[in-house]
Amino acid sequence: ILREEEEEEEREREAMDGGDGTAPAEDLFPIFVVAILSVFTIPWTINKVFCSESKEEVVHGKMKKEDVKRKVIEKVFSKSNIILALCWVVLIGLTIYISSNAKDEKPFDPFDILEVDKRADAKAIKSAYRKLSLKYHPDKNPDPEAHAYFSEYVSKAYKALTDDEARKNWEQYGHPDGPKSTKFGVALPSFLFNENQHVLLLASIVAVAILIPICITIYYLNKSKKYTSNNLHVDTISLWGHPSSPVHIRQAHSIHRVLETFSCAAEFSEMPVAKKTFPHLEDLMRTLIRSKAIKEGEKMHKKKVEFVRVHFTLLAHMNRIPCDPSLQQDKVLKATLPKLMAELVKVAAMPRVARLHYGWFVPTEAVIENLQCISQAIATDIKRPRVLTAKDGAGSMKAAQSKMGQAGLLQLPHVDESVIKTMAKGTKESGVRVKTVTELLRLPQHQLTELMKFSLDKNLTAEQQWQTNDMIQALPTLQMDFCSIYVDGEDDMVNFDPVMCEVHMKLKRRKQGKQIQAQVLGDEKLKMAMNKLASEVVATQKCPPDLMEQLEELISVPKMKGKAVMAETPMLPFRKPEKWYFLVGDPKSNLLYVHACLELGEAEECGFRETLTEFFSGMCIGIHGIRNGKDAPLPQELADALNGLRKQCGHQLIKLGFVAPPAGSYEVIVFVMSDSYLGRDLYTKRKIIVDSKVRGEKKGSAAEQACASCCAADKIEADVAAEAAAAAAAAAGKDKEEEEGSEIEKTGEEGVAEKKKDEEEEKEKEKEKKKKKDDEEDEIEVEDSDTEDEITAAPNQEEEDESDSESVFSDFSYDSQDTGTDVSDAELETKCWTIQPKEDAKVQESKKNK
Repeated sequence: ILREEEEEEEREREAMDGGDGTAPAEDLFPIFVVAILSVFTIPWTINKVFCSESKEEVVHGKMKKEDVKRKVIEKVFSKSNIILALCWVVLIGLTIYISSNAKDEKPFDPFDILEVDKRADAKAIKSAYRKLSLKYHPDKNPDPEAHAYFSEYVSKAYKALTDDEARKNWEQYGHPDGPKSTKFGVALPSFLFNENQHVLLLASIVAVAILIPICITIYYLNKSKKYTSNNLHVDTISLWGHPSSPVHIRQAHSIHRVLETFSCAAEFSEMPVAKKTFPHLEDLMRTLIRSKAIKEGEKMHKKKVEFVRVHFTLLAHMNRIPCDPSLQQDKVLKATLPKLMAELVKVAAMPRVARLHYGWFVPTEAVIENLQCISQAIATDIKRPRVLTAKDGAGSMKAAQSKMGQAGLLQLPHVDESVIKTMAKGTKESGVRVKTVTELLRLPQHQLTELMKFSLDKNLTAEQQWQTNDMIQALPTLQMDFCSIYVDGEDDMVNFDPVMCEVHMKLKRRKQGKQIQAQVLGDEKLKMAMNKLASEVVATQKCPPDLMEQLEELISVPKMKGKAVMAETPMLPFRKPEKWYFLVGDPKSNLLYVHACLELGEAEECGFRETLTEFFSGMCIGIHGIRNGKDAPLPQELADALNGLRKQCGHQLIKLGFVAPPAGSYEVIVFVMSDSYLGRDLYTKRKIIVDSKVRGEKKGSAAEQACASCCAADKIEADVAAEAAAAAAAAAGKDKEEEEGSEIEKTGEEGVAEKKKDEEEEKEKEKEKKKKKDDEEDEIEVEDSDTEDEITAAPNQEEEDESDSESVFSDFSYDSQDTGTDVSDAELETKCWTIQPKEDAKVQESKKNK
């Protein structure tokens, strides 16, 4: 029986091994897929969870339930999250499949199989084998599983313990049959190895090893050629910045022209417009013309329909005109803000002056103002009315000025022109009136509440009134504590020095004081602790060194640094981050020295601390008034102590560097502009004096300076003498002409010829004298201005020529009164459009005749 069983096992083993001692191929393709998915799925998940670059968002206003729900849906069900979730589903499914099909092979232990002790003798082993044979032998148990267990385990266990060779194999290889067969597998689907699938296998290898890598490389190279590192289309930069483009940024670009330039971005050409939306586009154009939002609507059909759609939808948004949903206004706004508009600011501020790297101030300011108007849905004609002349009358000029003040108030929800007029008239009881948003934010809380209750429409619901008041509380107010323009390590400033502009900023909101007041009044223990601190300060008239830390322990100061503060933009279908542009330059000469786009989270944190100190100072003043009477003056020591506490609030340090302009005196403006709010900008002026001398010459000895001044005096005297000689020569030439005139009368035609010849000779002599005099003046100017440091303003020249400071800005002079809005020249007017309109043949002939 044992011999027959051994022969049967040998035949089965050979059938399974294929006769060559190797195991059959296993399907390892699922393992290969799991390995590939794990390579990028696990790091991607770790990056999303722990290393995400997205900043924590801070919202000052109360979000609607719909907005919160939409934000959660957009955040959770984003494309990247859906793809990552699918990868994890496939990865987990394949792992379960592999684990379910895997065979767990236990070590072969004959004592355990026969259920005998390791010290059992041959009799006990034989008895155990017979006992198991009665249970699992095929003659006793017809079950196939019992037969397999008997042949694979029971018989081999008995053989390993009774046969010397089998026991030796078990002790050496772990199995009585000797070394196990080798298993192999290929990480590809098993159907590819069929005899009829050779072509499919070859095609798969070619696709995976050759075609797919080539396609990925071609796609990457094409995309890198089309887009910049900021993912901006290269053609967009050409359309916006290149002088040959008909819509490029000009030197005196107006806020009213910005939208026309912006709408021609190449990104918008990739947003197709369906033909069924053409009627809606035409209806919108008629509506815009009726509302005077388009001044030259007849030229719009010359542009691409994609550009026209963007232009019209943005105009409709800024003028608060409803659009048909098929025009996808929300999609256009999401593509516009904040990415594309921020890139347009960079193009407007790009360097235009050679070597100095200065840009244009006016177009940069215009683009940022347009960004403000889009964020709050305010028409550009309200933000900056078009240029008015004396013909329009004083009434029109006054109306334009009042419009500019209305722009900041119109950004408030449910505030229109009628509400603004009511605000300007003032309340009946206290007579509180405001005309700008700055005046509105300066009002005390009780006057603000009274004015808004009196001015707002009585039909508004409590929710709508709350929305208006909530945005007023969230509007920012900038505070510039310090501003200095200097050269690091030097007392003076020389042309082409590296100049630093240092600014200390704080940002406050009315909501900050409300939050502090709510915390103190809502907690009795906190109120008592604050009163105790204030009483100690009033009693000692000194602030403890750690008073600021004690206040921060009592009142939680929100950590804003590194967080994305979301702007209050009720007219946008989404929220955008609040950013600030710092412009340093000279608007009179239209030169932008340097610009930067920053977030002022740290400045807002410092502003909250200052609001906290102001609240604490108010408590100290109140306690002092209670103890000494309301009219008692505040002691100077206590006032100094409270001012010292205010200086501990800190600030956000901002440093901007630029190259010093040529020698002269300049009035530099540091302009801080918001990209989201109107009327919340801040600017300050600083006067700088740039010397033409290099420091090596200025720090020379007194004798050298005296010698240089003497040489200059000698040259000035020589210049005066040359001018006198030239005047004498001119007088002598005049006398000579009179004498020659008398000779002409006497000699007739021969005298006339001689006179002409003499006149030509005299003119040549005068030209030579004048040229010599100009050369002498040029030599004096070159020595005074140090020729090694002079530059030219021609960026296309290969070699820089020496010139004085006036030539640096010669190509950039312009009329500061010209805003680029009223163009009377027809030729200039046609250049403002993508495709110039063709003139009639009769008009062309009449022009030629003229």
